[in-house]
This record gives sequence, structure tokens and C-alpha cells, in this order.
Amino acid sequence: WVRLRITENSIVKGVRFPKGVIVDVHHEEAEILIEAGKAEIAEVSEPEIDEELGDGSDTSSGQTGDEELEDDSRYASIMRLNDGNWEYVARGVRNSVGFDWHPITQELYFGDNGRDWLGDDSPSCELNVVKEDDSFYGFPFMHATDVVDPDFGDSKKDFIAPILELGAHVAPTGVAFYSNDHFPDEYQNTLFITLHGSWNRMSHPSGYTVVAVSTDK
Repeated sequence: WVRLRITENSIVKGVRFPKGVIVDVHHEEAEILIEAGKAEIAEVSEPEIDEELGDGSDTSSGQTGDEELEDDSRYASIMRLNDGNWEYVARGVRNSVGFDWHPITQELYFGDNGRDWLGDDSPSCELNVVKEDDSFYGFPFMHATDVVDPDFGDSKKDFIAPILELGAHVAPTGVAFYSNDHFPDEYQNTLFITLHGSWNRMSHPSGYTVVAVSTDK
């Protein structure tokens, strides 16, 4: 059997169907695995997710805008559902659409979409890594490595800086580690990131490509 997980605004649904069989998922009965209330779920990823409760799954809940802050602290974060309770994996994350675990270290790497309306070239979107759960990554006070937010800025706020700036408005979406035998050996443990591309960069578009990031020292 294969399970397809479908993320909607505030719930995650699961559909199970026989492997190798073509089915119309619109006509399959979907089981609600995770219900997050008001918070909007952007990404769910974890191979050992519990079939019924959703335990063990990491979820990203993006911020809804740049001008106002949400009262619900689950926004702008990555959380883990553990034994029916939410735990923070990362906070201060504006909008992470894709993340994956390093094949060897099992550390979580995640992309983060930078905020809008600060110009065509700033701030940069980010690649981050979680070394310790419940770490803070800057939003909404700081962006990228050293960009102070004009509305909520606090340059003295302690935060984890990104390990890589990907460029302004490139919008990282899919994030996946490679650990197979189809590519040359030098691609082992390489992180591939799809850059959706800018929607409001006026001078010239950016993104619209796939980049490979070496994570081995």
C-alpha cells in the first residue's frame, strides 16, 4: 500500500491505495491525520509518520504577511507532532515550503522564503540547518544574515543566521538530499533546492532553476 498525504490550509489528509494501481484520489476517502486549527500548514515531511495520529511528523506553518504579526505562535515556525502534542523544531521562520534531513547527520535543513517589499535585491531567501530544536531564526526582526526589518527590526535579537543566502525573491520550494547511485559519487549527500522564482521583482526575474548545495565538509 502507498499513502498520499495532502496538505490543506489547516489539516493534513492521508489517502491509502494499492501500490502500482492507478486511482483517482478525488474519489478516495481521505483520513485527517493532522488538524492544526487556524494555523496554515505549508509542508509536511517525515517517513515514520503514525498512520492514525500523525505523530512523528514535522510541519511548517508560514507567516501570512509581512506587515502584521499573527497572535498564534504556531505561525512562522516548524513544529513536530509528538505523542499528540506540538513541539517547536524552529521558530522565527517566515515561510519554509521545503525541508529534508541529512542522510548521515539527520540534521534538518530547510529553505525559507524572504520577505517582500524591501527592494529587488534584499533580503535574501535562506538555507538553514537545525542543530538544536526550538532555535530562533530571526523573523520578523532580522532577515537573511544582517538585514534589519524596517517595521519590527531588532539588531540585538539573538538568532541563528542562515548557512547560505540563496538570493532575493528566488523562493526556495522543494528541498531534498540525494543519496542514491544514479549520479556520480560527488553528488552523495548533496542538497538539491528548487527555486520557484520571483513574482514581484521588478528589475529582472530571479530563481526559476534548481541548485545543488554540497553539505559535506
